[in-house]
Amino acid sequence: MQHSQPAGYGTRTVAPPHTGLQRLGRGARLGFTLVELLVVIAIIGILIALLLPAVQAARAAANRTTCMNKLKQIGLAMHMHDGTLGRLPAAVPEEGEEWNSAFLYILPYLEGGAVHGRYDFEQPPSFPSNREIADLVLPVYVCPSTQFPGGAPPPGAGTYAVSVGSQYASTGNMNEETHNGAIISGYVGRTSVAKISGADGSSTTFLVGELDYGLSNLNQVPGFGSLVGGTTQWASAYFTGSHGSTAGVFNADRLVNYPPPNRDALASQFYEWMTWRSDHAGGVNMLLVDGSVHFFVDEANAEVLDAYATRDGQEVISGDSVSR
Repeated sequence: MQHSQPAGYGTRTVAPPHTGLQRLGRGARLGFTLVELLVVIAIIGILIALLLPAVQAARAAANRTTCMNKLKQIGLAMHMHDGTLGRLPAAVPEEGEEWNSAFLYILPYLEGGAVHGRYDFEQPPSFPSNREIADLVLPVYVCPSTQFPGGAPPPGAGTYAVSVGSQYASTGNMNEETHNGAIISGYVGRTSVAKISGADGSSTTFLVGELDYGLSNLNQVPGFGSLVGGTTQWASAYFTGSHGSTAGVFNADRLVNYPPPNRDALASQFYEWMTWRSDHAGGVNMLLVDGSVHFFVDEANAEVLDAYATRDGQEVISGDSVSR
């Protein structure tokens, strides 16, 4: 016997649960409008523009501090060399060890004993057996702020140089007048921390400074076409070298007297080539004989800089604000 079921029995309709989207209603919209999106992008751009200089300034300050620390390491190595041998290393060694820089001789005091031991000091850096070492780019001899032309440092690049004095000292012009600084040619004589301390004073005499690759017109000089920006090499004394002075315009970005006005001024076109310069904004880090490092500003008085460059000039250095 069959029983009829009431209409709708067993076919109950269950309403779907309400979702957040359904509750928004038909008139609601999702996401951002184009105008709102552009406003957000504009705000982000403004924030980046405001923060970028601060980030760059922080990075520059950190690089400058790192550079100062590297110079302090070099200064300590110079003092250890002086304490061991009774003299500072020479800008140009005596006969038989020509063209090898002071930076080669302090390697054992910079944890570079292995490199130092493999180098043949009776031969120049260009000698085949020395070339591999001389072409190294050693981090301790490179300032992190340096902008090398082309991006990468050339073989053997360095950005620090020893202070030979206040004059332009070309290869054939090494004498007591041109080498009047803390680090001089072995042909001229020998210097020591003690001698300098008893003369002009170790706290007022340059020992090492920065010499970057920032000379914009160096490659325009005949014979210098392939040398872009600078020629500082840590292992080479002369000609390419690692010697600096206050002969030219301090922290210049070009050879100021090139082309020279007349034949009598031929030498002056190269003055900035061996004058202190850096990629730091506003000045140059300089290591003094006492081991301290100071940032000498672009506005430093030229006569005061010359006084710092000489080891026995008997100058009286005033309280000029040349460094910070």
